Amino acid sequence: MARRLSLEPCATGLKKWPWRVNLPPKYTSTGKRQRHFFRNRREADTFCHTQRIRLDNYGRNSSTLTPGQQEEAAMAFEKLSPYNMTLTTVVADFIARHEARVRSVTFKVLFDRFVAAKKNRSEAYLRGLKYTLPRFAELHDRKVCDIAPADIDAETNGMTPAVRNAFLRNLRAVFNFGVKRNWLEANPISKLDFEIVRKDEVVTLTTKKAESLMIAADNDNDLLPYHALGLFAGVRPLELQRLEWGNIDLVEHHIEITSAVSKTGRRRIIDMEPNLDAWLNHYIAKGGKAAGKVTPVTSNLRNRLREIRKAAGLSDWTQDVMRHSYASYWLAEHGDINRLTLQMGHESADMLWRHYHKAAKRKEAEHYWRIMPPPIGNKVITFFEGV
Repeated sequence: MARRLSLEPCATGLKKWPWRVNLPPKYTSTGKRQRHFFRNRREADTFCHTQRIRLDNYGRNSSTLTPGQQEEAAMAFEKLSPYNMTLTTVVADFIARHEARVRSVTFKVLFDRFVAAKKNRSEAYLRGLKYTLPRFAELHDRKVCDIAPADIDAETNGMTPAVRNAFLRNLRAVFNFGVKRNWLEANPISKLDFEIVRKDEVVTLTTKKAESLMIAADNDNDLLPYHALGLFAGVRPLELQRLEWGNIDLVEHHIEITSAVSKTGRRRIIDMEPNLDAWLNHYIAKGGKAAGKVTPVTSNLRNRLREIRKAAGLSDWTQDVMRHSYASYWLAEHGDINRLTLQMGHESADMLWRHYHKAAKRKEAEHYWRIMPPPIGNKVITFFEGV
């Protein structure tokens, strides 16, 4: 019968740690000799007592291992020896990973729950999410804890830099949502680099094209304010859809973009130019209703806008081109970058100056701000023929 291990404290002669207990390699979890130091004899005796109980239990448990299990354990110890890792640590890591995978969800479930949580966000934001999910169909049934950065890279391969960046921004928010709920440990997007997108020069409408657009809009009176406010006040498309007539003061000649309407959530006031004032009064004189929403609430708004652009001969349409035209021609006419920054709703004038400084000539600006509505009954505008 194997002799029971005798553990006894021994004096060290050290002032701070006067007692020591030695554990032979055979009885440690690391397979190496250990020395434990104590401040007094009582602590050392308590440690010895605890170790005797542990070793007694270990002996009883080890006797229940089959020869095959003992051989498997020996092989595991041999494979772990170069890594200075205990079998207990490896097993604990496996269990943690397994439990994390069990509580994880699939990519599609995560995405659907994220969309549900963001149901009160803007239509544009939700539309972007709607277009994102189908582009990653290969990931739909994968557990999010198993999705690696390389998987996202493979799915975005071939996309243009701007499109890839847009999808990565959406996915970053989705995965962060999952990390907060312990469905995955780390966001795979954090390991990916966004593309560098070269900023092109600001695209604006020529005075001739702006004039053609207003002629076409004049034939669809409901959408005349939409185009007039976009071209001559720089109101963003989504803000135009939220804007109420109650925020347009035709007496004091200004437009209030409230925090609820503003894309940035910040209130701003836009001074109305004379030609904008004229166009809005022209709309009212033709029977337009100056109450409720400025832009009609209709399911076919996008198609109607396309028809107006087609009638104006504008085959290529750049996002926010009306706003860019307003900023370029306004700065060329007035030259006050700080005032323009306030009216555009930006925090800094630096970006506006880089984009719009010298984007339009003074003569072009003079023509732009003289685009006026025709007399009622005469839909032909010939003010700037040849410009």
